[in-house]
Amino acid sequence: LKQEIVGSVASLIRSADSKIENVCAQLYNQLSRFSVGRSKLCERNSSVQAILTMTKSDNEDTKMIAVRTCCNLFLDPGVRKSFIKWNGILAIENGLGKRQKDKETLNSSLKALYVCCDDNDFLLRCSQTSIPRQLFKILIDTSLSELEYLFV
Repeated sequence: LKQEIVGSVASLIRSADSKIENVCAQLYNQLSRFSVGRSKLCERNSSVQAILTMTKSDNEDTKMIAVRTCCNLFLDPGVRKSFIKWNGILAIENGLGKRQKDKETLNSSLKALYVCCDDNDFLLRCSQTSIPRQLFKILIDTSLSELEYLFV
């Protein structure tokens, strides 16, 4: 982290093919498991934009890893506000849309939504997305687990 790996990876993503992009997503995800890594990921616009770009990847695996990385950032009270300001809500919108393919990503997205519900900026940004509509779709889905119902 002291060698600015976060910024280097962000630069690499812009010119990467799908395999390199997937490795970058995995690296960012590993960093997001530690407090200092989450702080570094939210320090600069370039790294946040790189993560958000990967949530729109054509590679489904890369996309889901990036969404879960964003959820880790939302779950950390130390970086949550800055990640909200960077418009990280777009990652949750992508994560909720994957409820049939990846339950882990859905659950991570629901947890991230839950912990952010008391932030007015987050709620305002949320209202400007398809998230409210997606939550209603999730609620009427009869195949939800008990845990998923708790968060919706």
